[in-house]
Amino acid sequence: MGVVLVGASLGVVGTAAAIPTTTITDCTPANFETAVASSDNVVFATNCALTLTKTVKVPPSMTLDLSVATGGYTVSLSGDTSVQLFSVSGGSLGISGITLSGGTSRGASGANGASGAAGTTGADGTAGTGTSAGGAGKNGGPGKAGKPGKSGKPGEGGAIFVKSGTVTLSSVDFVGDEAIGGTGGNGGSGGIGGEGGVGGTGGQGANGGSGGNGAPAGNGGKGGAGGAALGGAVYNAGSLTITGCTFTDDEVLGGDGGYGGAPGYGGFAGPGGTGGFGVTGAAGGNGGNAGTASKGGKSGAAGAGGVAEGGAVYSTKSLTIGGTTGFSSTSGRGGAGGGGGPGGTAGEGNQGGQGGLGGSGSTGTAATSPGAPGGAGG
Repeated sequence: MGVVLVGASLGVVGTAAAIPTTTITDCTPANFETAVASSDNVVFATNCALTLTKTVKVPPSMTLDLSVATGGYTVSLSGDTSVQLFSVSGGSLGISGITLSGGTSRGASGANGASGAAGTTGADGTAGTGTSAGGAGKNGGPGKAGKPGKSGKPGEGGAIFVKSGTVTLSSVDFVGDEAIGGTGGNGGSGGIGGEGGVGGTGGQGANGGSGGNGAPAGNGGKGGAGGAALGGAVYNAGSLTITGCTFTDDEVLGGDGGYGGAPGYGGFAGPGGTGGFGVTGAAGGNGGNAGTASKGGKSGAAGAGGVAEGGAVYSTKSLTIGGTTGFSSTSGRGGAGGGGGPGGTAGEGNQGGQGGLGGSGSTGTAATSPGAPGGAGG
């Protein structure tokens, strides 16, 4: 079978207090998972190179010790740059003589901000009755600001994440493990400013109403901050002891900040109302003035890049390092800030209202005698 169980789980007389131990003699993912699930002490008695497809969890009720039997065996566990190898949340983890490579903690990207709603168009002015002027168009409603992008989530401990609990590492080689912060979400676009309403048509011979003003546009939302990258190989917020280990090519990469949202463009001016027709012999009314166009919104601020700390180890609690522990080519790079949004575009002006037509002329006077000319019309 390749898995040998020793201890209390076998019901051997006189071993009730013994630590359950599993010896792996056939290197397969299934045998490793069985050993971890059934024993506190897992010993590799064969050369073994495994790629883990899921993180080994060590909760408060669990004690797990991984080691290599004498005999010159080589054992490595890899995350293939996609899986964090171990996560300890209150339990106890011990690892000795094993290589942990390619473990990766990748923070999730932040969600993009929602776009702001467009402003409402202003109501049109009422038409003049009789000889009254047309009513002014109403101003447009302002566009709403875009919502900010969410921050990227942190990447913490590519090979081992210790939220709480105790971890003891001896002669462990960490190679090419990484923590990567998530990218910040982009800010939402600002809403368009509402257009001004059309001025009302003037009554008979009266002026048309003025057009409503365009409304301001909404500003773009701020870009979300990039997620932090902490501890390329190990993140510790519990108790960590490192003895005679090596850290090679482990790295932390902070997440890039999100881009600022684009602003909305300003509301267009409402056109003026048409002047009313003149009464007989009188001038028509003047067309109404157009409203004023509004300026565009402001672009959203760029999100800050995520910090990167502890290319090999990041610790906030108890940390003890002893023996000939070495660090080689470990590195960190903070995330880049996002770009700001583009500048806003102002709304366009509009035409004044058309002047009203003049009234028709009056009828001329009749001739005073046969053959004489009649009077001129009005």
